[in-house]
Amino acid sequence: MSLTLAISNQKGGVGKTTTAVNFARAAVAEGRRTLLVDLDPQGNATMSATKEAPGPDDVGIADALSDRTEETLDSVIVQGVWKGLDIAPAPPNEALTGVRNELITSQTPGTEHRLAEQLSGIADRYDLIIIDCPPSLDHLTLNALVAAQRVAIVTQAKVYSVAGLGRLLNTIAVVRKYYNPTLTVAGVIVNQYEPRTIGAQSALEDLEHIEGLTILDPPIPKRAVIADALEAATGLDQWGGRDATDLAALYRQHLDTITNNTKGSTK
Repeated sequence: MSLTLAISNQKGGVGKTTTAVNFARAAVAEGRRTLLVDLDPQGNATMSATKEAPGPDDVGIADALSDRTEETLDSVIVQGVWKGLDIAPAPPNEALTGVRNELITSQTPGTEHRLAEQLSGIADRYDLIIIDCPPSLDHLTLNALVAAQRVAIVTQAKVYSVAGLGRLLNTIAVVRKYYNPTLTVAGVIVNQYEPRTIGAQSALEDLEHIEGLTILDPPIPKRAVIADALEAATGLDQWGGRDATDLAALYRQHLDTITNNTKGSTK
């Protein structure tokens, strides 16, 4: 059976897409058949991980979620930059923003299940499905959480980032109660960590005191090579150099922890 993992946080700039793409690279490097679903209207995962970047007139994930088209998820999937990786893309247009609004205003029941319904038809092709959520708690994120078995929270060791986790955890609790009772928080990934700063140390301690959350150790350090490799559509393990190799191993370690964690958190 495939595992569907949502990468989420309503705050932007914390590194969700970076984590999603590096997890996808780690997964295919281990031989896992992987689908990366880009639910972020910014489409950064699409730009970083597709073999041929789609244009504004190409179909994408928005078309598969809309009841105004006949497209399915199967019909919009494209090849990823690495063997074993497929992408449900978000082309550079306003389609996902439009679908988000459609999901809000639709009079059709069950709009929160649209992604889950689309994934159900193709899930057996993959070992791992990764959903890159938008930086908001909207109907796109709701669809991701309803479709996923597990959610990984990406945050930074900063006061405002930690303080904002409450809203996300509340949303996850609502999804579990009304839509998806099996959803678990698989872990919290602390990204762009700067261990020498007092603020980062303090924020990390605050995270560790949130009962029921698993903080993946060690944090992902702040390194320029992570952004460089992402922009070049290159895996850290392919980049060369000790630092990049160690970072690739760290992402792989965290992915293995998340996907092998059979209990998860009910936080």
